[in-house]
Amino acid sequence: MGLSRYSPGQRRCSAGRVTATLAPVVHLIGSVGGIVILIAYALASTRRIPVTGNAFQIMNLSGAVVLLAYSVVLVAWVSVGLNAVWGSVAAIALIRNHRASAAKSA
Repeated sequence: MGLSRYSPGQRRCSAGRVTATLAPVVHLIGSVGGIVILIAYALASTRRIPVTGNAFQIMNLSGAVVLLAYSVVLVAWVSVGLNAVWGSVAAIALIRNHRASAAKSA
């Protein structure tokens, strides 16, 4: 007995509750989120942007939010948790950067 409730010949949308018409759009949006995070990583790894800078954190936060929403649609709860933590780390870093710059200017 397989784990899937669908028979091998039965078609279903891979995006959980999303209709087959919207599935390509949903996957495209999810891919954009992943690409944003990969670009942030590549730019930081090649020292084109600082890891502690706002650009890196904003890219990570925005990518994580998009991937979190994508994962909810796909009902991929482990990925939801991962992206929630990823986004939280980026948000905390942005808040700390903001506080540090405010303290410098005061």
